[in-house]
Amino acid sequence: MPAIIRFLKKKLTEYVKTIQSEDSWITGQKNEGRKVEIKQLDGFYMTETEEAVLKLYLQEYVATWNQFLNGIQLKKLVPDGAVGNDTTFDMYALQILSSPDSPLIDMMTQIAHETAVSVDFAKQESEMPDLSQTQAGRNLTTGRMGSVARNLKDIKTVKDALSQREKKILYDNVDRRFGALHRLVNLDTSPKPGGRVMQAGQGSDNGLVKIINMLGDQHNYLVIKESTMEDGSALPFPSEAEKRLKAESRLWPAPLKAIIMPLLGGISTKLSQQFTAQSNEAVKLELGDMCVASFQGSYPFANSEEEVSLEEFEVFFGPNGIVDAYFKENMVKLVDTTTSPWRYKREDLRGNEDKEVLRFFEQAQEIKKAFFRNGMSENISFSFTASIPALSPRILQFGMNINGTNLTYKHGPVWPKSFKWPEADSENTITMNAVSADNAESSDERVLMGEWSLLRWMDMASEQKMTSAAKQVIVYKFGDQKVSININGLNYKGKPINTMLKKFKCPTSI
Repeated sequence: MPAIIRFLKKKLTEYVKTIQSEDSWITGQKNEGRKVEIKQLDGFYMTETEEAVLKLYLQEYVATWNQFLNGIQLKKLVPDGAVGNDTTFDMYALQILSSPDSPLIDMMTQIAHETAVSVDFAKQESEMPDLSQTQAGRNLTTGRMGSVARNLKDIKTVKDALSQREKKILYDNVDRRFGALHRLVNLDTSPKPGGRVMQAGQGSDNGLVKIINMLGDQHNYLVIKESTMEDGSALPFPSEAEKRLKAESRLWPAPLKAIIMPLLGGISTKLSQQFTAQSNEAVKLELGDMCVASFQGSYPFANSEEEVSLEEFEVFFGPNGIVDAYFKENMVKLVDTTTSPWRYKREDLRGNEDKEVLRFFEQAQEIKKAFFRNGMSENISFSFTASIPALSPRILQFGMNINGTNLTYKHGPVWPKSFKWPEADSENTITMNAVSADNAESSDERVLMGEWSLLRWMDMASEQKMTSAAKQVIVYKFGDQKVSININGLNYKGKPINTMLKKFKCPTSI
């Protein structure tokens, strides 16, 4: 029993007498005190007023302890902002807390002793003497203590009964409120044969020791995983010890959860952020340098005479190509691709990620789907239709040829034509010619050749606008005359294929 409770018991009767005297003076009513014989039982017997005062004090005692326990947390030797993702200090703290002589044991044991002010009367209530069934009890309740004083056996019976009553008040108002904490450290305040009481920490089923053992397992796991991460291994997933600690912590009493879980969560977050940073650097090193060397500054990623090799493009962006294979091997299980922009599935990986790295993979997948028939073709392949809905009045005839497939229009019915690009064993040539009324003997002809002639043909347009998610209109000028061409199939999710690549960025170019 804490010293403060013993002190209160000594002062309780004196304090109650004082307030009763003040009450009598204020109300003008004379206070009839107890008979002199009853004073022999001070410490075992309480009047209703004394009991009410004791309960009020115990309520404050519990509230003060709860406030104190809820305010306990692990002090950080170094602020997180000063160490970034470094786990050195956190791992050191976890090592101390998980050691056999963990300070948690002494702290929780002392807290248990301070909040256990009584024996467990709940197990003993059935054994308490019924005062109403003894002459001593009836004498006490009627104030006739003369006969009791002459019977020492009856006095002992009454003292035992009243002592149990006092302990029940202490148990109900304090001990019971901290029952979870007491059970955790195996503190049993119930009377044992011979008057012994099991102390905190004794017994084979000590819950706190089990928690500390799990902390030790988690520390060992994190040490191993942190070492493997330095070698470039995959992200560590929660261990069985961490899962159990997280699940069981919901039932932990204060302050245990507020000490342990933020520490474990902080270490896990920092390790995850270390993994994210390492992953980003690996992407930039393994893919970024190659991307820059092969594509940056060259057509169709930039307006340049120098062109990207179509074969390199297919090897890099195609199905099971370099980017696709890297993503499947290292990141597909970690990234949520159902939303745009892409993000990591695990919350502990978010916040510190280089979002442009995920954007790189998202754009690469869009390129794969747009240029490789939704990822079903190993080579670039487009099937599209074109029709000419309108010509300027002074253009008599317009013709277009893509790899040998002709489309000719002379101010009449509109008929769409199907095209494929590229064609095997073809120079991938696109020609356009317009016959003007001003010079019917000759035509204005334009010729495009090369692996990227289709995209250059689209870039030549003076106007380009989407009319729906799948269709667009491109307009060409021949002098001051215009030709409009409806295109269906050269876009992806409402974006023309020629503009998609212009917005692409290699991860190291960020």
